[in-house]
Amino acid sequence: SGVRRVLCLGDSFTFARGLAIDRNYCALLAPLAAERAAGVVVEPINYAHEGYSTAHEVRMLENKGGLELAPDVIVLGYVL
Repeated sequence: SGVRRVLCLGDSFTFARGLAIDRNYCALLAPLAAERAAGVVVEPINYAHEGYSTAHEVRMLENKGGLELAPDVIVLGYVL
């Protein structure tokens, strides 16, 4: 209770190869929320995968447990 779960889907940009796990934009949601809204706790979950398209990401939600995590928000990030 009191925790907002944010599930991030996306391509290599969201996956963020080469960055420390706590430096990708999905991970940075938690401290940003803490700064902007007192008492809001965000649990970010990065479900991104390099090379994935939106069709792959839908299958991740349906078949790999994404919806079972009961996210409050789903963020879809991609770069053209």
